[in-house]
Amino acid sequence: MEDTSKSVDLSASEKEKELKKQVEKDDKYNVFEKAQPKVGYVLFPPVNGKILKKYNLATKNLGVDLAIAKGTSVKTIAPGTVLFADWTPTNGYVLLVRHADDIISVYKNLASTTKNTGNSVKSGEVLAIFGDDASKKTLHFELWKNGIPIDPTQYINFQ
Repeated sequence: MEDTSKSVDLSASEKEKELKKQVEKDDKYNVFEKAQPKVGYVLFPPVNGKILKKYNLATKNLGVDLAIAKGTSVKTIAPGTVLFADWTPTNGYVLLVRHADDIISVYKNLASTTKNTGNSVKSGEVLAIFGDDASKKTLHFELWKNGIPIDPTQYINFQ
């Protein structure tokens, strides 16, 4: 029998060597491999509604006022712990929830609450039911970071 196997050269060609160098160089500066998200979670809207009054520091509106139907369920924007849940003479029931990264969400003009101070909550969990009276026809929602009010529309899509 005759030996029909041939010797095949498997060494890289000059073009292949150049391509390998280019890929290694590109990977060295690939920002996507090292990129990290700025937050570890997503903020969900507490309700879907039309913004009637926007965040404005100049007018001291530290949140957004949302037009929603009476009886609408108001949900938490992220996991956290209820810091305050009680009735107030000026804003009806009010809830404050502390989230990770020193974020606090504030919910005002509520008819009732389903959570109490100290309760843990999950993302999207119902916190309260919106109600209206003659003076308060909107849900007032605020977002605070490190003790400073921030514009909720920069982080949450309410539509």
